[in-house]
Amino acid sequence: MRVSLLIGVLLVLIMVGCSNSEIDSDSIGSKIEVSVEKVGDTLQPKDIKVKHKQDVKIIVKSDADGTFHIHGYNVEKELVSGEKSEISLISNATGRFPIGFHASDSKSEHAHDHEEHDKCAYKFPVGSPDTPVIKINITQGQNPETLIINPNITNFKLASKPEEEDDHSKHNMDMQENQNIGHWHLYINNELKGMYYDETATIEGLDSGENIIKVVLSSLTHCEYDITAETTIEIEGDLNTHEEYEEHEEQIIGNFIVEPN
Repeated sequence: MRVSLLIGVLLVLIMVGCSNSEIDSDSIGSKIEVSVEKVGDTLQPKDIKVKHKQDVKIIVKSDADGTFHIHGYNVEKELVSGEKSEISLISNATGRFPIGFHASDSKSEHAHDHEEHDKCAYKFPVGSPDTPVIKINITQGQNPETLIINPNITNFKLASKPEEEDDHSKHNMDMQENQNIGHWHLYINNELKGMYYDETATIEGLDSGENIIKVVLSSLTHCEYDITAETTIEIEGDLNTHEEYEEHEEQIIGNFIVEPN
């Protein structure tokens, strides 16, 4: 009897131990360290690629004084020319997020508000059952400073790894079967906030008052289709959590890309 009871207790302890191990492994993301350098108008390498829910450390070196800014994540870091700086974050939102640089030197000549995107030559037929549709839904996140944007896109497949498309999709984008594949761009008050391959986007740092939220569908090659939707939301108080830059324009130098697991 005692032997059976002892075996039963040991089995329970083993099961509990295994269960706790699985929970810990799921709750703690893998770690990744990336080194980049800002040279002139661009980041080298230009794209920082990580996986969803990773513990990310970015080591960045700049050739000029200024502020390094990852859109969408609202991560900012003051950089000193010639020195290395570290940025730590958790990649909790998938998509493509522009990386901006606010130069401290007022002589910067290459600044622009946001990344420009070409319009796709292909136009979806009006009234066709295959034409994508966007119906924006906005809900509050886990804290009052967070909003979740769900574009509710139908008749359109979100591509999870656009850099790995085969030659067929690269060279045959004019074919009807490939038009309904891509991602979506999020604009807030006509400023590009991010490029997303996931069904939702989490944002924060909105100004008080009216904010125009616009979603635009994009092809695998990053041209924008004529499928758009926008809505206006009213923000009470000021949710803007990052510093405003009035004296110097922003320069887009690269992208922070978070891929689904």
